[in-house]
Amino acid sequence: MVLLRPPKDHDLVLEFDTDAARRKFINKVEQFMNSHRKVVEKVHTYKEQMLANAETKERRQKRLEHFFREAYELTFGLKPGEKRKLEEATSDVVMVMRTALTKKEFARALGMKADDIFVRRMFNIVDKDSDGCISFQEFLDTVVLFSKGTTDDKLRIIFDMCDNDRNGVIDKTELSEMLRSLVEIAKTNTVSNQEVSALMLV
Repeated sequence: MVLLRPPKDHDLVLEFDTDAARRKFINKVEQFMNSHRKVVEKVHTYKEQMLANAETKERRQKRLEHFFREAYELTFGLKPGEKRKLEEATSDVVMVMRTALTKKEFARALGMKADDIFVRRMFNIVDKDSDGCISFQEFLDTVVLFSKGTTDDKLRIIFDMCDNDRNGVIDKTELSEMLRSLVEIAKTNTVSNQEVSALMLV
């Protein structure tokens, strides 16, 4: 049996018919990871312990539910920019605070698709350190900002989402892309370029 533990995601447990098949699979994984200059850390353990410690999809989902619940509860107890002190948190909260969201999980939480322009732009804004995941603190900072921040703070986020090339100006193409994404999110029919242009003139 093999447990694959990708970072920031649930584990994958695989069982093989023979030990030879298991070793062959592990060798293939190592070759693939080495070709991408990634290190595979192998830990030998007992099957029972492996299964007991596995981060299954169900356990991951429960942790994410705790993630969002804790974030929204804290939202009403923190000021914009204020951080939750790790030493004040219980062990289960510490685990949640060390959890990070993938783009797919972030999109699912919003009820959207990971490849939506709105999701991609919003994810990039929240992911301040650009590590490809949203940490608990990054998510909390954004929620607090939207709920308690100034109007200028909120407008800055919206502006940055539209200003895709980060040149400080929102051009017609950038605005058109965002409008089209918002219309599609609203589950209306896909709009044409002419219709988006008409919206921009209203």
